[in-house]
Amino acid sequence: MMNQPTIEQIRARQAMLAHARAREVLQENGGSQDREATKAGRYRSTLRSLPALLKGSGLIHAAALLGADSNGGAQQVLSALTEWLEHADCPIVWTHRPTGSAKDRLLRTALDEPEMRALWRAEEEALVFAGWLKLLVESDQSMQATDQAENRP
Repeated sequence: MMNQPTIEQIRARQAMLAHARAREVLQENGGSQDREATKAGRYRSTLRSLPALLKGSGLIHAAALLGADSNGGAQQVLSALTEWLEHADCPIVWTHRPTGSAKDRLLRTALDEPEMRALWRAEEEALVFAGWLKLLVESDQSMQATDQAENRP
C-alpha cells in the first residue's frame, strides 16, 4: 500500500521548487554582486512581508501590489504564488481561470471569481504557502550567516 503525500508535504515541495527557481532567476539576471545582493534582498523582504500583506489586505490587493512592483523579487513571489494556486494538487477549485500573463493572471482570476468561498479559501491557501516560502528564505539566510561565521579567521 503506497502512502499518498499530505497536502502539507505537497505544499512544502512546491514551495521548495519555487524558491529554488527564484534563486536561480535572481542570480542569472544579476550582473554585479551588489546588484544580485539587492535583488535577493528585495526577494527576501517581499517574502517576509507577504503573510502580513495577505492577512491584512487579502489576495486581490496582494496580487495587485506584487504585479505592480517591477523589482525581480516581487515578480518571483507573484509567480510562485500563482503557480501554486493553479497547481493540480492545490485544494482550490476556481470556477473561472482567465488566461494571460503570469504578471496579472492571479489578479484576474481572483477578481473574476464569482464564488466568495473559493476566494476566501484561496486567501487561506496563499497565506499557508507564503508561510512556507518565508520559512525557506529565512532558513537560507540563517545558513548563510552560519557559513560566514565559520569562515571568519
